[in-house]
Amino acid sequence: MNWPDFPDRRPEVFFLDVDGTLHPGTTAFLVAQEMKRRGMVQGSFLLRGAWYGLQHRFGRLDYARLLDHALEALKRVPLIDFERLSYEVFAKDVKPNLYPGVLDHLDAVRKSGSRLVLVSSSLKQSLEPLRIYLGAEEVIGTPIIERRGYLVSRGPGPVCYGPGKLHWAAQWCESRGVDMKNCAAYGDNFSDRFLMEAAGTAVAVRPKGNLRRYARKRGWHVVR
Repeated sequence: MNWPDFPDRRPEVFFLDVDGTLHPGTTAFLVAQEMKRRGMVQGSFLLRGAWYGLQHRFGRLDYARLLDHALEALKRVPLIDFERLSYEVFAKDVKPNLYPGVLDHLDAVRKSGSRLVLVSSSLKQSLEPLRIYLGAEEVIGTPIIERRGYLVSRGPGPVCYGPGKLHWAAQWCESRGVDMKNCAAYGDNFSDRFLMEAAGTAVAVRPKGNLRRYARKRGWHVVR
C-alpha cells in the first residue's frame, strides 16, 4: 500500500482511525464475536452489532444507541475479563491483519518525532493492546464510566464518532497546546471527514463511495 511520506513538513501529531484504516476488521465486533463464543453475551447481541455495522457502512449509524446497547451487555462482564479478552483478540485477529506497511509507516512517523494518537469509536479498553504495539501515545474515545470493576455507562460529552471525533481530538490538542493544522488525520469512512477536514493533512485509506469522491475533490492523500 502506498502510505504517504512527508519529506518537507511532517505533521506534529497523527490522529489515526483504527477500524478499516489500520486493519480491515471492526475491533468491537471482533471482541463481541469472541465474547459470544465464550458465552459472555447472547447471540442477539452479536446480530444487533452486525446490523449496526451495516448502518455504519451506509452512513446512517446512530452510534450513541449502539454504544448504550453494548454497555448494557458489558455491565455483567468484569472489566478485567474484557481487557484480557481484548489482548487475545488483538493477538489473534488484529495484529496479523494490519494492512501491509502500517507498522513500518507508523514506526517511521514515530521515530521522526511525531506523536501517534488513536481516535476510534471502539472502546478504549479494547484498543490498548494496539496502542502499545504501535507505540501510540494515547487512545481517544468516548468517555466511559467505570464502577467497581465494570463499565457501566457513557460519560459526559458526545460519542467519539463523526463530529464527536473532531470534538475530542480538538480538546486533546487544546489541552496540550497543539495546533490542529499541524496534525494529520487518517480515516476510511465518510463519517471521519469532520476530523480530516480540520487537520492540516488528511489521508483517506482505501476509501469507498462518498469518502473516495470527497477525498479526490479535496486533494487529500489516498492510500489504495
